[in-house]
Amino acid sequence: MKILIISTVELSKNGIASSIMSYYRAILKQRNYEIDFLYTGFIDESLKMEILSNDSQIFCFGNRKRRPLHYIYLLRKLAINKKYDYVWVHGNSSSMAFEEFALRNLDSKIIVQAHSVMTNYSFLNKILRRYFLNHFDLGLAVSKEAGTFLFKNKQFQILPNGLSIKNYYFSENSRMIYREKYKISSETKLIIQLATYTAVKNHKFSLELAQELKEKGINFKFLCFGYTPFGNLKKELESEVENNNLENHVTLFDSIDDIKGILSATDGLIIPSIVESFGIVALESQAAGVPVVVSSEHFIPELKISSFIDYLPLEVEKWAKWIEKLKIKEHHDSTIGGKAIIQAGLDDETIADYFIKLIENIKNK
Repeated sequence: MKILIISTVELSKNGIASSIMSYYRAILKQRNYEIDFLYTGFIDESLKMEILSNDSQIFCFGNRKRRPLHYIYLLRKLAINKKYDYVWVHGNSSSMAFEEFALRNLDSKIIVQAHSVMTNYSFLNKILRRYFLNHFDLGLAVSKEAGTFLFKNKQFQILPNGLSIKNYYFSENSRMIYREKYKISSETKLIIQLATYTAVKNHKFSLELAQELKEKGINFKFLCFGYTPFGNLKKELESEVENNNLENHVTLFDSIDDIKGILSATDGLIIPSIVESFGIVALESQAAGVPVVVSSEHFIPELKISSFIDYLPLEVEKWAKWIEKLKIKEHHDSTIGGKAIIQAGLDDETIADYFIKLIENIKNK
């Protein structure tokens, strides 16, 4: 079986890339498929090395939106030469019609997957929608909300993000190392935010929350980790931290690779996003047994699979009270979180098995 995975966004440390890689790893565990990648713009070096180590090939045909005809021509040529059984396109808009058009009248089955409830290209999304909706073999979405946004009334299947629970087992050693590294005392509540530095992740709310906690005299520290896909939002936030004299309470970092380690070190995680199609970080936090609070207006209810997660409206005082009530625990019970993930069918093996059944069903048809 030969599959080409296409990411219509860069393969960096973002939610879509994390989702794609989780599927990829789990499928390779179960089947000896030949899986290649096509990406646009940029690929994280660590992801590149991982993919190549599995004997997968990686292709890049430049910016698909700036030079669509060039991209379509090269993709079609690749598909003809490699004779893929399935081409699995990941994106958040009807611009996936580019890939559909490139693959027209070929034997490759086209799978498109929705990852978001919004797009930065609303006009393009609108004009390509009709073609997009009529030229795929299987429509997938990470959540009902993401599917409804992209597919409208067209039928689709939900393929949630899955986790490998062993990657989130609590580590006492990691807790000690990271708390020492960031100078977090045993009496200080460590709160983290794991999110790209974009407006929809709502870091400004986090700074308002930090100001509230500071005024209340709470002993806390906020550490934010994330990738900056565009613009200067991280620098703007750092200026705001300085202007409000929050340097002793808030520090912003680039992305962190050791998610398991930082989750072991923290006492709570906040996700005040104003847009979320799934929210993989909330799932990771629960898998690790770490308390997490999310915005009730914007998070899907299906993510409440354990007692570790709370949904609150985006009101600073309510989030401040949530943090005040948090207890500093020297050990997180990740076994409870792991069991919750499995019971909810959100472990990577279950998700991969479901995907394999879906594509085999296409083949049989």
